[in-house]
Amino acid sequence: MAIGSDNKFPKVIITEGSAPSSPSAGDQKVYIDSSDHKLKRKNSAGTVQSVDGDVAGPGSATDGHMAVFDGATGKLVKDGGAPSSGGASKVLIDTQTPSGVSTISFTSIPGTYKTLIIEFEIRGTAAQAYSQIDLIFNNDTTDANYRKTFHQAYGTNSESISGANDNSLLEGTGANSASGSFGVGSIRIQNYVSTAINKVAIMKMGSREATGSGSEMVYHRGTMEWESAAAITRADLTITSGGNYASGCEIRLYGEI
Repeated sequence: MAIGSDNKFPKVIITEGSAPSSPSAGDQKVYIDSSDHKLKRKNSAGTVQSVDGDVAGPGSATDGHMAVFDGATGKLVKDGGAPSSGGASKVLIDTQTPSGVSTISFTSIPGTYKTLIIEFEIRGTAAQAYSQIDLIFNNDTTDANYRKTFHQAYGTNSESISGANDNSLLEGTGANSASGSFGVGSIRIQNYVSTAINKVAIMKMGSREATGSGSEMVYHRGTMEWESAAAITRADLTITSGGNYASGCEIRLYGEI
């Protein structure tokens, strides 16, 4: 190491090399590691830490998007998407584009948000007007652990369904619906990380069911309670009325801060 001056400000010149010996108690030694060219420090216990800002991210970024941690190391970041226009920030966690399968899964859901939001555009392949879809949390397929109420309105008609032992919260269109028609909507699950309350999912959506002059635009609303205080770490959406997800389906999971 050398100390010098260019007549503007003093400077310290550090030559790259290997880790030095451990300093005395209470002291630290600073060096540039010749193996990776990073500035590091070593304490009296022999612990070496990088001090030159070793957080890494993607090779490019989209202006205005948020950076979120990628994994649990605290040293990797990824594109977290654009912030919402409201007071809360909505961060994209995962996107599923299923086709030819009956179930999609969001696994290892991080517990770093206040609310989960599932947005969907869903159509099934079975020859029917609509596709019934179950929402399952944490692989809990026991019907007795769920209860729901579901209301839908179409034309001048409306109907409600409610009861225990039921997790069929939403619908997509079926193959008998007009080409290009999908069930479109969202589900909100507040305080999904709490271990003190049962979790409640609130759903709203719209769809065009069947074809021709008799086709109906249907507005759906529903809510479902999962009778468990466990934090949600996984969510599955399964078509249970036959068939699979059709091409063009997209289901997105967001976390809201």
